[in-house]
Amino acid sequence: MTTILEIQKLDAQKRRASAGVVNSKENKLLTQFTNVMKEGRNFVNTIAKASSELVAEYNELNKKYDNYKAKAEITAKQKVEGSNLENLSNFIDATNSLASDCAIIEQKLRDVKDKSTKLLNDYNVAMNQLKNTKQKVDALKDMVNKMQEGLAPQLAEIDAKIKLLEPKVDAQTYAIYTKMRDDNIFPVFVHLNGNRCGGCQMELPLSFIDKLTAKGSLPCEECHRIILSSQDK
Repeated sequence: MTTILEIQKLDAQKRRASAGVVNSKENKLLTQFTNVMKEGRNFVNTIAKASSELVAEYNELNKKYDNYKAKAEITAKQKVEGSNLENLSNFIDATNSLASDCAIIEQKLRDVKDKSTKLLNDYNVAMNQLKNTKQKVDALKDMVNKMQEGLAPQLAEIDAKIKLLEPKVDAQTYAIYTKMRDDNIFPVFVHLNGNRCGGCQMELPLSFIDKLTAKGSLPCEECHRIILSSQDK
């Protein structure tokens, strides 16, 4: 048990060293700017989608406008048959209706143009922000990578010590330890803290403590860590 506890101490050292990089100001900023860049890309994609929809709307409006314009030209060339007011009135109504339709389409085309101008402006602003953010992300990545590179020799030294201790540990015990450690249950082995689990601090019944004292170790029913009796400290 002494050897596996020594391995656990070494693993704890690795975790603390790695946490120094993970919790560093540089890595936290890297996470923040990476999220900003992701949001920026999503916004650019939204602009691209809106732009495609505007192009489709523009093409459709253009077709309608050309159609109405052609009808208006045909109507304008038509002769009004007879001289009665009804025929004249119908001609005027048809002409006015087509003119009104053309005017509506023209206004919609202007609206599309205004929206396109705004989208283009938003796109340019977003792309500039993305460019600046990417530069910050690249710089921060370089800093974090250098921190990790500087940490590598220390971690390699700890791994070498663990490698020397592994053969001295019972295979079954080590298998249990590595599985729980890899499942992020750490520390795996904890000491009895009065009448509480040294991991989750759950109060333990007297019957459990009696069994623990007799066996030397038992898994906690709450956090599943392996509790060591006080005499194993």
